[in-house]
This record gives sequence, structure tokens and C-alpha cells, in this order.
Amino acid sequence: MTMFFTQINKFGKQNAVFDGSEWLSYQALDDLVKEKKTYLVKRLGHEKQVVALTASNTLLTLVNYLALLQLKQTIFFIESKALLTEQNNESVSLCERFKIRYLLNDEALDSLPKALVHPSEKPVEIDTNIALLMGTSGSTGAAKYVMLSYENLQHNAQDICAYLPIQASDKTITTLPFSYAYGLSIINTHLLKGAAIVMTTFSVMQREFWEMLSVHQVSSFGGVPYTYEMLLRLRFTQKELPSLRYFTQAGGKLARSHLDSLVSYAEQHNKQFFVMYGQTEATARMSFANLEKLLSKPTSIGCAIPNTHFKLIDEKKDLISHTNQEGELVFYGENVMLGYAQTVKDMINVEPLPFLETGDLAICDDQGDYYISGRIKRIIKLFGERFNLDDVQQKAILFFTDQNLACVGDDKHLYILIESNAPSKELIAQCDQQRKALAKYLKLNHRSLKVCFMQNLLRTKNGKLDYSSLLNEVMGH
Repeated sequence: MTMFFTQINKFGKQNAVFDGSEWLSYQALDDLVKEKKTYLVKRLGHEKQVVALTASNTLLTLVNYLALLQLKQTIFFIESKALLTEQNNESVSLCERFKIRYLLNDEALDSLPKALVHPSEKPVEIDTNIALLMGTSGSTGAAKYVMLSYENLQHNAQDICAYLPIQASDKTITTLPFSYAYGLSIINTHLLKGAAIVMTTFSVMQREFWEMLSVHQVSSFGGVPYTYEMLLRLRFTQKELPSLRYFTQAGGKLARSHLDSLVSYAEQHNKQFFVMYGQTEATARMSFANLEKLLSKPTSIGCAIPNTHFKLIDEKKDLISHTNQEGELVFYGENVMLGYAQTVKDMINVEPLPFLETGDLAICDDQGDYYISGRIKRIIKLFGERFNLDDVQQKAILFFTDQNLACVGDDKHLYILIESNAPSKELIAQCDQQRKALAKYLKLNHRSLKVCFMQNLLRTKNGKLDYSSLLNEVMGH
């Protein structure tokens, strides 16, 4: 199979990437990748190993990423060189578990401190198919490390391009971390199509971002719910943005009011809008809903992306054949990961998994569209009753209007966490009345439902609510 990352020179003089000062063609990008490969081979040799790569939305990261892919080294993304130090216990553990000896940091390949490596140990023959070792967001528990193959990257990029209207003449702009599966999929799909990428470290909250979007006539961008929450505060829906053809959202469920605003904006301004569902374990994307679907089924994740499919299973792992019946969502496709790795020994002779049990609960309607109803790990039992915390959170939003909130719980209490720096007496009293009303609606003793005010609702690095950390903070752990 021909891989997109080995064919970038075929687009010749087409614009590939804007590095903050000038545009580089695909040919120029290919020349930089070749130069970096020559440098890396002199240092690394040809032995396959896990190489740490600092990831930021820059040309240097893109060149390093492509060079390591072409050399068939396994990439482990980190956000900053400062994270791999002898004083960081997590770094010591990761380097020991995955035998990481080198860090590719912008222009230089650095040997890691001796305290982080064990050169005397016998090298492990890592499976040649492992391209990336990516951490999951860990929003409901500890992060896991996902092994993705070169075929995973290629298939998912191709399947995404089969439904997104990406053209060679398009320009996208970076809005998400390079090391995030969704952000990386945007990079990969545009490289596959020979489209252009405006690399920037400016956020959507900064004036410079919008100047770049306007000057370079950006035609698309993507965002997670938190991105669009910020955009709506900036009155994004009042902007004309004539060059913008489409925009995408993934990385969690949008608040219904935010979704409605974005759908209305897209319809009124003749732009395409796609809501997508995915997991790192599926390389990036698993389903999509276009604007037409969102207008008629706003809460649906749509259907599986081209060349893949879903099934639902019950608690006994039996197939659910009836529509509108809840079960665990199972995904089948060539983008399903090779598996999880806890140490480098898990990376020997791996095989693609035949399917992915997503851990999400869903139903399928009569037209074959799916709806996420919750997360298996977000199910608790309170006084013998089963509560879906995702469902409770959506109900709480209706009661606690105009509040940014999250819902967590254990086997004794449900907690509504409200983001407020210094709640007034009036807000506290109002929330107490809303708490009692919600408890009555849930048919729950109101003493079992508690409201807590937090200065900031903790989020993962990808902008998702960090439910595990939130619960630990509430419980005083």
C-alpha cells in the first residue's frame, strides 16, 4: 500500500505549509524531510525504536514527523522537552517502559539523560508496523498508550477524505494540538490531498489567529467542544468569513445550544458543518453527521465513515439486532488500533484488532443513524438505581441554566460541579433550589445530590472534562 507520507513530492510546487513567515511548496517540504532523514540515520542507525518527538504546530514538528514516519521509527509525542527530565517520575517510568533513548526536539536529536535510559539491556525487536504510540485523553480514568500502524494512518486518512470535501486548493489552519489524534488527522488528510496547512501556535482567542485566517483565505478548520465554546463567546456566528467553506467538530459532545447556534450559522451562511465521533483507538474518526443530518437529527453522531461499520452488543456480548435498543457500540474498520502497550514488550509481533469495543453506549434508529447515550465507565448505582452520569449532566444543564457544569458521582452521591470563582449568596440559593428540582425529576432524595462550586472545571490537555480528576478533587483525594 502506498502511504501518503511517502508521496508528498508528487504535489510539486503546490503550497504545502505556511511556517509563520513564508509558504513552502510540497517539493520544498520533501527536500527538508530528506535532509532530516539523512541527519537522523547518522544518529539513530536503522534499528527500529521508540523516539520521543516534541510536538507543536510548527514546520519543524511536521518535518520531524514525516521523517520519522518514512524511516519507520515509532513516534511517541510529548508536549515539551522539559517533560523528559530525571526529576519527572512519569518521564522516568515512560522511558524505562518503552526504552526511549532519544528525543527529537525541533532541529536536534538529543540523547536522553543516563538516568532515563538503560543501554545495558538487550534491545527489543519492535513490530515493524507500529508507527505511533499515542496516549489517550484519559477523561474517565488513567491514560492508555495506543499502538497505531502505518496502515491505520493511511486508511483513516482515505476514509475521512471520502466524506469531507477536502480539495487540493484548500487551506486549513491548526487549532488543535499536533499530538492529538483529531488534530493529527487534519494534518494527514490535507497531506494526502495535497492541500495546504497554515501552521500556527496562536489560539482562536488571539487576534493574530484571525488575521492569519483572513490573509491566507483559510477554507476549513476543526475544533473540540471547548474550542467552539470559546468561538461562540467571540461571536463567531456573526463573522462572515467568506473563504471558509466548511468546519468540523469532534472530541466530545457539544452542548445542545452550541450545536444549534453552529448549525444555524452554517445554514444561513451557506457553509458545510460536520460533527464527528472518534477515539484514538480508531486512529481518529469513526462516524460523521453532515449539516443535512444535523438539521433533522441534531443529537445523532450519524453513520460510520466510508468502508467501516458499527454494531451494538448487550452486556453478554450478544449482537443487538433490533433498532432503538441500547448497547455498547462496536466499531469495525481498517483504522482500528493494533492494541494497547504498557511496556515495550507489548510491542513485539502485534496484529491488527478485528474490532473495537468503544466503551460507549448507543442506540441505532430505523435509518441506521447512531446516538451516543452514555459511557459504560460513567454508569453508577445509587441506592440500587442505575444512573448514567452523561445523561444526568445533560438534564442538569436544563435545570442549572447559564452555568458551566459537570456531573460526577460514586455509590453514595451525585455531584453537580459548577464553575464559579466566587459564588454570590444569591447564586448559592438559586442553585440549591435547582438542585432540589433536579433531584425531584430524577426521583432521588435531594440529600444525595450535592452542588459544589469550583474555580475551574479540570480538563484534559485536549479540552475534555477530566471526570476522574474532578471526582478525586471533590472527594478530597
